[in-house]
Amino acid sequence: MADRPGVSIERYLAVEALFTDGDPRGYFSLSHGVAWRRGGHPLYKIYLNPAVAGREHAVARTEEAMIRLGMERPWHALADHLGGIHGIAHEPVGLALDLSATREARCKVYLAHTGVTVDDIDAQSAVARDHVPGSFARALERVTGCRESGWQKPPVTCWSFSSAQDAPGATLYVPLIPGHSDDATAHDRVAAFMREENVHPAPYTAALHALSDGPLTESATQNFLSYRGGPAPRFAVYLAPGTYRPA
Repeated sequence: MADRPGVSIERYLAVEALFTDGDPRGYFSLSHGVAWRRGGHPLYKIYLNPAVAGREHAVARTEEAMIRLGMERPWHALADHLGGIHGIAHEPVGLALDLSATREARCKVYLAHTGVTVDDIDAQSAVARDHVPGSFARALERVTGCRESGWQKPPVTCWSFSSAQDAPGATLYVPLIPGHSDDATAHDRVAAFMREENVHPAPYTAALHALSDGPLTESATQNFLSYRGGPAPRFAVYLAPGTYRPA
């Protein structure tokens, strides 16, 4: 991909050794993404696994990567706000890089939250430059129906860093399935919350019907809802056909 227009792999090469292992562990070793942008070249992304050599090394590898990427100061601001990054309350489960050399190119760190309440997650996110107090707690409660810990799949916060910003931004990933029994149940929860936020769910509904494994009452294709609050809230739903049940 290094020869594609607009692509730079320099930042990836700076951290590559941290995320490769002869005996990789975890759910993935390396993944790719691409965003097609109107009027511009596609934006390519790479996703790396901090626990590729074991969960016990995930924090150290993530911190070293942020230092190599020049993001040490905002990373330490986040870590200090969280009282240190250790244990399962905020565990690094992914690091993503925009394969671009622009000043706006992002580095994203995904933290999974286990054994915490919705209010804990909301308070932890207060350091983000774009966080609306109470918004993450409200989203988790509305969509999952739960305020305390005990989700079958942990909620995740995604922290976006760039050299153009002094503080990271934060997006919440709300677990959908497992947790809800089928796509219909998850859809109704998500659609109701979108309406509360004055966002019409019709495009989401249409896409889900087109991509689900079957009738929504029998299918299970929704992985996460991503959400960022504010005057213009943003939603995305991640679909994984065939992952939770045979296609």
